[in-house]
Amino acid sequence: MPRYLDNEVSDAEARNIHAHLLTCTACAAELATLVRLKLALRSAHLRFEPSPALRRKVLMQIRPPRRMTWRRIWFPAIPAAFAVLLLGLAIRYWPATNRNMFGEITDLHVATLASANPVDVVSSDKHTVKPWFEGRIPFAFELPELKGTDFTLLGGRVAYLHQAPAAQLIYGAGLHRISVFVFQDRPELQLDMLKHAVGAIDYTYVFYSSSEEGLHFVLVGSVDSKKVQRLGQLIFEANKR
Repeated sequence: MPRYLDNEVSDAEARNIHAHLLTCTACAAELATLVRLKLALRSAHLRFEPSPALRRKVLMQIRPPRRMTWRRIWFPAIPAAFAVLLLGLAIRYWPATNRNMFGEITDLHVATLASANPVDVVSSDKHTVKPWFEGRIPFAFELPELKGTDFTLLGGRVAYLHQAPAAQLIYGAGLHRISVFVFQDRPELQLDMLKHAVGAIDYTYVFYSSSEEGLHFVLVGSVDSKKVQRLGQLIFEANKR
């Protein structure tokens, strides 16, 4: 299960595990526990951040000796050693990339579906769900009309990404569930990196991302990509002003 959560399994293994999770409550509960632990560690920022003094010390250690007899030996190695150092720091401490952001949002989606109480407001009526968020998040949004579509609104809850509140709406598409995250488009969340995520697939999860009027919408679900995009378009159109 930890390997599945960290995207360390093959596509075929991921599909098999996902299918198993839909029918096994014990494994779904185990996954939910792991996701909650992962989210807690992320929110606590439990990672090593090298200080400027440490960086200077490391750089000093990889500098070549000043003795002339060694200069020819060390000179070709300087760029290589420096590049390795920078590459290591970049891989370890670089801000979230597209894949990391996808992983964080997928974790929220999986944790919600695996929870005993996935939503805090249970209703298929948008006029009940939308007002529930008033006073709970610092922005407003609109929900689309679903009449004549294959989608059903199931409810919503408040989610958090890097301590920023978001509205998480759960929609049904047949037996599948799609999470719609509505974020305030804040620079520190780096949501711009998701703008090219339309139809992108990360193992069994499909993403759709768009922004409108200071809001950013991210959809994730294990369902046909066309359905995710269709729901995303409905959400996007409902929030056009």
